[in-house]
Amino acid sequence: MFRIPRGELFAALFLTVLATTSAFAQPAGNGITLPELTVEAGGSSTGPGIRQTTAGPVQGYRAVTSVSATKTGTPIQETPQSVQVITRELIQDQQNLTVSETLQNVSGVTGPNALAFNQFYTLVRGFPAETYIDGLSTFFQPGARDLLNNVERIEVLKGPTGILYAGGSAPIGGIVNVVSKLPVFATFTEIGITGGSRGFVSPYFDINRPLTADGTVLFRMTGQFQRDVPSVDFVETRSLAINPTVTFTNNAGTSLTLQGFYSRRTQPDYTGLPAVGTVDTSAFSIRRSLFPSSTSVPDTSSEFYGITARFEHAFSDVWSTFTNFRFSRSLVNQPDQFVLGNAPDAPPSSFLMSNALVRGNISEVSINPNLKANFDLGPTRNVLLLSADFDRVKDREFVSNFELFGPVDFNAPVFPAYVEPTSRALTPDNAYVNAGLSLQLQTTLWERIHLLAGVRGAYVELDGLDRLTGTRSSLREVRPLPKAGAIVDVYKDGAGNVVSLFADYSEGMRVVPFLSTEAFKPETSQQIEGGLKVAFASGLSGTLAAFELARQNVATADPNNPFRQVQVGEQRSRGVELDLVWQPTPNWQILGSYAHIDATVTKDNTYAIGSRLMAVPSDSGRLWANYKFLDGTLRGVSLGAGLYAASRQAITLDNAYSTPAFMTLDAKASYTVDGWTYSLVGKNLADALYFEPYLFLDGRVRPSNRRSIYATASVRF
Repeated sequence: MFRIPRGELFAALFLTVLATTSAFAQPAGNGITLPELTVEAGGSSTGPGIRQTTAGPVQGYRAVTSVSATKTGTPIQETPQSVQVITRELIQDQQNLTVSETLQNVSGVTGPNALAFNQFYTLVRGFPAETYIDGLSTFFQPGARDLLNNVERIEVLKGPTGILYAGGSAPIGGIVNVVSKLPVFATFTEIGITGGSRGFVSPYFDINRPLTADGTVLFRMTGQFQRDVPSVDFVETRSLAINPTVTFTNNAGTSLTLQGFYSRRTQPDYTGLPAVGTVDTSAFSIRRSLFPSSTSVPDTSSEFYGITARFEHAFSDVWSTFTNFRFSRSLVNQPDQFVLGNAPDAPPSSFLMSNALVRGNISEVSINPNLKANFDLGPTRNVLLLSADFDRVKDREFVSNFELFGPVDFNAPVFPAYVEPTSRALTPDNAYVNAGLSLQLQTTLWERIHLLAGVRGAYVELDGLDRLTGTRSSLREVRPLPKAGAIVDVYKDGAGNVVSLFADYSEGMRVVPFLSTEAFKPETSQQIEGGLKVAFASGLSGTLAAFELARQNVATADPNNPFRQVQVGEQRSRGVELDLVWQPTPNWQILGSYAHIDATVTKDNTYAIGSRLMAVPSDSGRLWANYKFLDGTLRGVSLGAGLYAASRQAITLDNAYSTPAFMTLDAKASYTVDGWTYSLVGKNLADALYFEPYLFLDGRVRPSNRRSIYATASVRF
């Protein structure tokens, strides 16, 4: 059980702050900090100035470059693919509480539900995506995955990313790369606390100290605890994360950064409500806030810890190298009691239930060395990247049999006490390996044509052992994964106005985890994409993209064995996406996004061709506007408001049930003075009552959170 008394928690956090402040209180460089790099956008005074961060230059809500798309810091306007970046300023303006909530700002992305315990429910363009941290995979995304205090930015790459990213289960729909805060040559401490509806509380700190006067050793540590009580009876989520980081640098092109991390999350595992009685009330209605299990079920816990290292060295103005390495371990203990189906087994309102238990011990080792060359040749500018990667996941689990009981009448439910199952259904001991060699060339001709071409020799391996039956399974496959793209500046002037057309093609391949089949095959995917990118001196920038993404070797039910699967399924996603940022003055910042996605089954043993994929709205979008008073009597005041809307979404692949369309309204007000910031934010202010798809087993639903109010106070000194 993960229980920290509130008084002890606050004491521990503030003692940590005080101890660290005392230990490293000597100012570096006589207190000199890195200057804020500010230039006029587009040669005029429109929009906020450009600020240099450890992840690259940003202009308010707009990131100028991406650390993820090409791994070479390419300007997004010159990158021939759809790339969206959520900056730290946007996260702070919206007063977001979770990574999942933050991802609503990006078109075509469905983040994992905040109550779910793994990452396989992150969808990009309707297909499974994977969350990376600082460019390396986090298999199963364990621990306190939703906390934001250590996040500098979030970058989303859409579509297969097999040429540069293939760790963990290897993404075929895209990746969400969470970029961490890193030490800087500055001395500051930030302490804050957020509290709000239903007992929500979240204290946090961020400490940065140069440890040497010349800035050659830099230290930063962030920490956050979060207690959240969603609109579900008896459910309380407790999350904790500590992230110490130290950088050694000669300030002349060589650096080593070591990032330690520890996070833990506990809560009663919420398994979702059935469709009948919630989105289908023709027979009866289930209380929205019902926790569909006995309160005797022990809390589920997920723990994640390890170390990340990044070494960078510049040999010359042309040649440089950087290498990322990570070792991590995660421990999961997940006792469950859940309803088996979406329709009553004993009409009108009684369902069969089951007890179950999953335990996991997962370790992952990743290494990614890179060699980069920047050179000019005739009328061209070129960036050549040679990259190698190796990622190995060792996944050892215990999966119990379903132990059935009931039926339980959900009209007036009484759940029997949880009994921990002892019989085993699966005891997998699997090792997944993704490795490869990549070559990527970016070429700019006459400052108007930007080309990208690359290929990765990809290797995937699975060695599986079921310790219960002694059954072994294996897969080894080598395949070239190409990527090619071009972006052409069809209009470009000296005032900073650029209009560009782009197109790209990419492929992906992955081993499917947790698969019950005798003949393993890797899933494959291909995407073709084209669109328009703009960046105007008026402060308007964004991307319009049309795409088609196909997926093969999808696991489907084996018609000859209900306990096995066969990989004969195929799926396809087509759509149009729009992501815009408009910053017409330093005061105004406006973000808009919209996606229309048609994601369907194209081949399956069980489901009809044309069935819509689960949890993928046909239409969804986000609008957010923020105004900051920069002078006058209201200087320091910031006001913002936004809408998010999504159309109906299928709960199951047979499309028998769907959640209705919904729209939410958020608003916030903040005031900053003398290093102190006070903010008040309201979420779902219209108190919209709706259900969200909840991807547990064959699909369930969960109720939306009711109207919520949160207040934050922080100080930076």
